[in-house]
Amino acid sequence: RSLATALSRARSRAASLPPSYTTCGDATQLAESELFDQWSAALRAKEGIQHLRKEPIRFTGVEIEGTRLILTARHNLGEAITGQQRMIRLDQHNAIYGEIERTDGDTVLLYCGPGQDFSAISSNGILELDVRQSQIALRRQNAALDAVRFGRNTRPDLRDILTGKKLPEVPRPPDDIVFSSLI
Repeated sequence: RSLATALSRARSRAASLPPSYTTCGDATQLAESELFDQWSAALRAKEGIQHLRKEPIRFTGVEIEGTRLILTARHNLGEAITGQQRMIRLDQHNAIYGEIERTDGDTVLLYCGPGQDFSAISSNGILELDVRQSQIALRRQNAALDAVRFGRNTRPDLRDILTGKKLPEVPRPPDDIVFSSLI
């Protein structure tokens, strides 16, 4: 659902409140608050989905072939995990990172790239989903939401544009630029 649709619905709900309950300004604030709450809920839902995808793959054997690990999983795996970024934690601070190139029954081929030390990998372990990049993206999205919601963003009118209080201005070039054909 788009932000505009969410705002429209929130405004109509706020408008249906009895007059003794709220003023027009309160209704607008209520609608805006609901909009930002829905935006925040969407980000929390993304985090929840990410958590569900974190199903670990337990393995009971490892073979090293150059920059690839061939892992023997405890159960057959589908092809749906091909392309996923995964990691094997070695200890609290170190891990091996890679991408699942393919699966075949209970065999997983993990491409790890050059420069990783495979000597500490145990023959039994857990291949976890590597969610570092998506966690960074979600933190940035939450920070952006808070910045807009609480007026801490670099563009002060962005909240008003997103909530429909103000229309965005049509961009126009600055008047003080002179183009020259001499290069």
